[in-house]
Amino acid sequence: MSALTSIFRVQNVFVGTTADNLRVHINAELRIEDSERDVETVEHGHVNSPVTLSMTHSTYKGRKNIERNLESSGAGLEDVARVVTPAPGYTLAEVRELARIGTKWHLNTGRAGCAHMDLPKDTSYDARKGITCPETGYKYGAAWLTEELPSDVYDRFKELASKGEIHPHED
Repeated sequence: MSALTSIFRVQNVFVGTTADNLRVHINAELRIEDSERDVETVEHGHVNSPVTLSMTHSTYKGRKNIERNLESSGAGLEDVARVVTPAPGYTLAEVRELARIGTKWHLNTGRAGCAHMDLPKDTSYDARKGITCPETGYKYGAAWLTEELPSDVYDRFKELASKGEIHPHED
């Protein structure tokens, strides 16, 4: 039996506006899955209780974070990367760095491929399903592999995600 323990969480943090005046917010979390068994890494090693990074966005038109103003939301962080005017507390470079970290590390404990696979740019399962690891024979998608989150990324992500102002949803 395993349990998820959130060790860091921010919700609806305003990071800035896009050129077309959309307000971009993030939700970010670091959590540990406390497990009785080890999990396999993308390098085919084993770790216990890895840290998972999760980051999503919500983009709003107008000044209020209400559902009728919601333009887009989800794990694709393109809107975070499109910010041109950072929110108070952020520089533009920091918002871009946050987008890069989120894009690279989002759900790092759910990788379908290993580090040794030569994967095509097409991310669809059909394009990748026959690929095997040249070192171990692992088949793409046979399990969820963990890409361990480096401690410097962990620290920087926490620092960046917690810099902005939290803007709760309004009714």
